[in-house]
Amino acid sequence: NDGTFRLTISLFVESRCDSGSLTLNASVSPIPGHAVSQLQTVDCTNAYSNATATVTAHGTAGVPIHSAVEFNGVTAGALRYMVDAILEQLQ
Repeated sequence: NDGTFRLTISLFVESRCDSGSLTLNASVSPIPGHAVSQLQTVDCTNAYSNATATVTAHGTAGVPIHSAVEFNGVTAGALRYMVDAILEQLQ
């Protein structure tokens, strides 16, 4: 089925890192060779930091989705984080 899809990726830092940041990426590829994406960066040196990346795109059911967390100069220390992903088909 064709439709409009919304991908929401949330990241929550439970325990802080010693240095660096995390980049959250949400991406939907509604047609081959094209991606709609959003990046959010979180300073992981602050416990309880959070960010949400949301993308909306029109496509067919089964479109490729991608979510990722990238480490940017992170010295992990006691780093602990949670990621939540929600994919919705809108009207």
